[in-house]
Amino acid sequence: MLDSVTEAIARENVDAIVLTGDLVHIGLPQEIAVARGWLDELATVAPIILVPGNHDAYTSEALPCFNQAWDAYLKPAEDCSAYPRLWRLPLVDVIGLTSACATAPGSAMGRLGDEQFASLTTLLAESNRDKRERVRCVALHHPPFRGMTSRRRSLIEDERLGALLEQHHVDLVLHGHLHHDSKHRVGPHGWCFGTASASSVRGPEFASYRLFDIDAGAGRPQISMTLKTFEGTTFRTTEQFAW
Repeated sequence: MLDSVTEAIARENVDAIVLTGDLVHIGLPQEIAVARGWLDELATVAPIILVPGNHDAYTSEALPCFNQAWDAYLKPAEDCSAYPRLWRLPLVDVIGLTSACATAPGSAMGRLGDEQFASLTTLLAESNRDKRERVRCVALHHPPFRGMTSRRRSLIEDERLGALLEQHHVDLVLHGHLHHDSKHRVGPHGWCFGTASASSVRGPEFASYRLFDIDAGAGRPQISMTLKTFEGTTFRTTEQFAW
Protein backbone atom coordinates (compact mmCIF):
# COMPACT_ATOMS: atom_id res chain seq x y z
CA MET A 1 0.00 0.00 0.00
CA LEU A 2 2.80 2.42 0.84
CA ASP A 3 4.32 1.78 -2.59
CA SER A 4 0.93 2.55 -4.17
CA VAL A 5 0.66 5.82 -2.24
CA THR A 6 4.20 6.81 -3.19
CA GLU A 7 3.60 6.07 -6.87
CA ALA A 8 0.29 7.96 -6.87
CA ILE A 9 1.82 11.06 -5.30
CA ALA A 10 4.66 10.94 -7.83
CA ARG A 11 2.05 11.37 -10.58
CA GLU A 12 0.45 14.44 -9.00
CA ASN A 13 3.19 16.96 -9.89
CA VAL A 14 3.20 18.47 -6.39
CA ASP A 15 5.42 21.32 -5.17
CA ALA A 16 5.93 19.95 -1.64
CA ILE A 17 4.93 16.99 0.52
CA VAL A 18 3.91 17.34 4.18
CA LEU A 19 4.23 14.25 6.40
CA THR A 20 2.72 14.32 9.89
CA GLY A 21 4.72 11.59 11.60
CA ASP A 22 4.58 7.94 12.68
CA LEU A 23 6.96 6.68 10.02
CA VAL A 24 7.93 3.76 12.28
CA HIS A 25 6.32 1.51 14.88
CA ILE A 26 8.43 1.52 18.06
CA GLY A 27 11.40 3.70 17.12
CA LEU A 28 13.99 0.96 16.63
CA PRO A 29 17.20 2.04 14.85
CA GLN A 30 16.61 -0.41 11.99
CA GLU A 31 13.07 0.94 11.49
CA ILE A 32 14.38 4.49 11.43
CA ALA A 33 17.02 3.55 8.84
CA VAL A 34 14.42 1.92 6.58
CA ALA A 35 12.20 4.99 6.88
CA ARG A 36 15.15 7.18 5.84
CA GLY A 37 15.44 5.14 2.65
CA TRP A 38 11.77 5.75 1.88
CA LEU A 39 12.14 9.48 2.62
CA ASP A 40 15.06 9.68 0.20
CA GLU A 41 12.92 7.99 -2.46
CA LEU A 42 9.98 10.31 -1.87
CA ALA A 43 12.26 13.36 -1.91
CA THR A 44 12.97 12.71 -5.60
CA VAL A 45 9.31 13.63 -6.21
CA ALA A 46 9.21 16.92 -4.26
CA PRO A 47 10.70 18.61 -1.19
CA ILE A 48 9.54 17.02 2.07
CA ILE A 49 8.32 18.72 5.25
CA LEU A 50 8.26 16.26 8.16
CA VAL A 51 7.07 16.53 11.75
CA PRO A 52 7.58 13.55 14.09
CA GLY A 53 4.89 11.37 15.67
CA ASN A 54 4.60 9.56 18.97
CA HIS A 55 5.63 6.20 17.47
CA ASP A 56 8.80 7.82 16.12
CA ALA A 57 9.57 8.88 19.70
CA TYR A 58 8.36 5.65 21.30
CA THR A 59 11.30 5.64 23.69
CA SER A 60 13.69 8.37 24.79
CA GLU A 61 16.48 6.51 22.95
CA ALA A 62 14.61 6.93 19.64
CA LEU A 63 14.63 10.74 19.77
CA PRO A 64 18.32 11.35 18.94
CA CYS A 65 18.23 8.47 16.46
CA PHE A 66 15.46 9.83 14.23
CA ASN A 67 16.59 13.42 14.68
CA GLN A 68 19.93 12.48 13.17
CA ALA A 69 18.65 10.12 10.48
CA TRP A 70 15.83 12.37 9.26
CA ASP A 71 17.52 15.71 9.88
CA ALA A 72 17.32 16.83 6.24
CA TYR A 73 13.51 16.51 6.30
CA LEU A 74 12.79 17.71 9.84
CA LYS A 75 14.38 21.12 9.28
CA PRO A 76 14.04 23.87 6.67
CA ALA A 77 17.08 24.69 4.55
CA GLU A 78 18.34 27.32 6.97
CA ASP A 79 19.72 26.15 10.31
CA CYS A 80 16.89 25.66 12.81
CA SER A 81 17.45 23.98 16.14
CA ALA A 82 14.11 24.56 17.88
CA TYR A 83 10.41 24.17 17.19
CA PRO A 84 8.30 25.66 15.76
CA ARG A 85 10.10 25.34 12.43
CA LEU A 86 9.10 27.52 9.49
CA TRP A 87 9.18 26.45 5.84
CA ARG A 88 8.44 29.26 3.40
CA LEU A 89 6.93 28.00 0.15
CA PRO A 90 5.34 30.00 -2.68
CA LEU A 91 2.16 31.49 -1.16
CA VAL A 92 2.41 29.28 1.95
CA ASP A 93 4.16 29.37 5.32
CA VAL A 94 4.25 25.90 6.88
CA ILE A 95 4.82 25.96 10.63
CA GLY A 96 5.96 22.59 11.94
CA LEU A 97 5.40 21.64 15.59
CA THR A 98 6.55 18.57 17.48
CA SER A 99 4.12 16.85 19.82
CA ALA A 100 6.24 13.68 19.89
CA CYS A 101 7.43 12.51 23.29
CA ALA A 102 8.13 9.20 24.99
CA THR A 103 5.21 8.11 27.20
CA ALA A 104 4.36 5.36 29.66
CA PRO A 105 2.97 2.06 28.26
CA GLY A 106 -0.68 2.38 27.29
CA SER A 107 -0.45 6.12 26.65
CA ALA A 108 -0.10 7.83 23.28
CA MET A 109 -0.37 11.42 24.48
CA GLY A 110 1.57 14.31 22.98
CA ARG A 111 2.97 17.51 24.41
CA LEU A 112 4.13 20.86 22.98
CA GLY A 113 5.38 22.68 26.06
CA ASP A 114 5.52 26.36 26.96
CA GLU A 115 8.50 27.23 24.75
CA GLN A 116 6.78 26.01 21.56
CA PHE A 117 3.60 27.83 22.53
CA ALA A 118 5.46 31.08 23.10
CA SER A 119 7.27 30.88 19.74
CA LEU A 120 4.12 29.82 17.90
CA THR A 121 2.17 32.72 19.37
CA THR A 122 4.85 35.13 18.16
CA LEU A 123 4.88 33.62 14.66
CA LEU A 124 1.10 33.83 14.32
CA ALA A 125 0.89 37.33 15.76
CA GLU A 126 3.37 38.71 13.22
CA SER A 127 0.75 38.75 10.47
CA ASN A 128 -2.86 39.84 10.29
CA ARG A 129 -5.05 37.64 8.12
CA ASP A 130 -6.93 40.44 6.42
CA LYS A 131 -3.67 42.03 5.27
CA ARG A 132 -1.78 38.88 4.28
CA GLU A 133 -1.12 37.45 0.87
CA ARG A 134 0.15 34.13 2.22
CA VAL A 135 -1.54 31.04 3.65
CA ARG A 136 -0.52 29.91 7.13
CA CYS A 137 -0.43 26.14 7.58
CA VAL A 138 0.35 24.48 10.91
CA ALA A 139 1.51 20.84 10.85
CA LEU A 140 1.80 18.53 13.85
CA HIS A 141 1.14 14.89 14.68
CA HIS A 142 -1.56 14.95 17.37
CA PRO A 143 -5.01 16.43 16.60
CA PRO A 144 -5.12 19.99 17.95
CA PHE A 145 -8.70 20.24 19.23
CA ARG A 146 -10.31 18.79 22.35
CA GLY A 147 -12.62 15.84 21.69
CA MET A 148 -11.00 14.65 18.46
CA THR A 149 -9.64 11.53 20.22
CA SER A 150 -9.60 9.92 23.65
CA ARG A 151 -7.60 11.57 26.42
CA ARG A 152 -4.97 8.82 26.52
CA ARG A 153 -4.21 9.51 22.84
CA SER A 154 -4.62 13.27 22.84
CA LEU A 155 -2.41 16.32 22.88
CA ILE A 156 -2.18 17.37 26.52
CA GLU A 157 -2.62 21.05 25.59
CA ASP A 158 -5.21 20.52 22.84
CA GLU A 159 -7.68 23.03 24.31
CA ARG A 160 -4.94 25.66 24.55
CA LEU A 161 -3.68 25.01 21.02
CA GLY A 162 -7.14 24.96 19.47
CA ALA A 163 -7.95 28.33 21.01
CA LEU A 164 -4.68 29.81 19.73
CA LEU A 165 -5.26 28.56 16.17
CA GLU A 166 -8.76 30.03 16.13
CA GLN A 167 -7.65 33.30 17.70
CA HIS A 168 -5.13 33.87 14.91
CA HIS A 169 -7.39 32.66 12.09
CA VAL A 170 -5.01 29.94 10.86
CA ASP A 171 -6.00 28.87 7.35
CA LEU A 172 -4.94 25.22 7.36
CA VAL A 173 -3.94 22.65 9.99
CA LEU A 174 -2.61 19.19 9.12
CA HIS A 175 -2.29 16.38 11.65
CA GLY A 176 -1.84 12.61 11.80
CA HIS A 177 -2.29 10.12 14.66
CA LEU A 178 -5.95 9.15 14.15
CA HIS A 179 -5.37 6.80 11.17
CA HIS A 180 -8.64 7.91 9.56
CA ASP A 181 -9.89 10.84 7.51
CA SER A 182 -11.22 13.75 9.52
CA LYS A 183 -11.93 17.46 9.21
CA HIS A 184 -12.61 20.18 11.75
CA ARG A 185 -13.35 23.87 11.40
CA VAL A 186 -10.72 26.36 12.57
CA GLY A 187 -12.69 29.48 13.37
CA PRO A 188 -14.58 31.12 10.50
CA HIS A 189 -11.78 30.93 7.92
CA GLY A 190 -9.79 27.71 8.30
CA TRP A 191 -9.93 23.93 8.22
CA CYS A 192 -8.07 21.18 10.06
CA PHE A 193 -7.54 17.81 8.35
CA GLY A 194 -6.38 14.36 9.36
CA THR A 195 -5.79 11.67 6.75
CA ALA A 196 -6.00 7.88 6.83
CA SER A 197 -2.66 6.17 7.31
CA ALA A 198 -0.62 5.73 4.12
CA SER A 199 -0.14 2.07 5.06
CA SER A 200 -3.79 1.28 5.90
CA VAL A 201 -4.84 -1.86 4.01
CA ARG A 202 -8.16 -2.49 5.80
CA GLY A 203 -11.54 -0.82 5.60
CA PRO A 204 -13.60 1.09 6.35
CA GLU A 205 -10.94 3.69 5.53
CA PHE A 206 -8.13 2.59 3.28
CA ALA A 207 -5.02 4.69 2.69
CA SER A 208 -5.63 8.27 1.58
CA TYR A 209 -3.76 11.44 0.74
CA ARG A 210 -4.85 15.04 0.27
CA LEU A 211 -3.94 17.59 -2.37
CA PHE A 212 -4.08 21.31 -1.61
CA ASP A 213 -4.09 23.84 -4.43
CA ILE A 214 -3.50 27.48 -3.51
CA ASP A 215 -4.47 30.31 -5.84
CA ALA A 216 -3.26 33.85 -5.20
CA GLY A 217 -6.51 35.17 -6.66
CA ALA A 218 -7.82 38.58 -5.62
CA GLY A 219 -7.50 39.44 -1.96
CA ARG A 220 -6.62 36.54 0.30
CA PRO A 221 -5.40 33.27 -1.30
CA GLN A 222 -8.00 30.65 -2.11
CA ILE A 223 -7.42 27.04 -1.03
CA SER A 224 -8.95 23.94 -2.56
CA MET A 225 -8.68 20.45 -1.03
CA THR A 226 -8.99 17.13 -2.83
CA LEU A 227 -9.10 13.88 -0.83
CA LYS A 228 -7.98 10.78 -2.72
CA THR A 229 -8.76 7.38 -1.22
CA PHE A 230 -7.65 3.91 -2.30
CA GLU A 231 -10.54 2.03 -3.90
CA GLY A 232 -9.98 -1.36 -5.46
CA THR A 233 -6.76 -0.86 -7.39
CA THR A 234 -6.30 2.89 -7.56
CA PHE A 235 -6.87 6.20 -5.75
CA ARG A 236 -10.09 8.06 -6.49
CA THR A 237 -11.35 11.51 -5.50
CA THR A 238 -13.79 11.06 -2.61
CA GLU A 239 -14.14 14.65 -1.40
CA GLN A 240 -13.38 18.09 -2.78
CA PHE A 241 -14.12 21.65 -1.69
CA ALA A 242 -12.56 25.12 -1.54
CA TRP A 243 -12.49 28.04 0.87
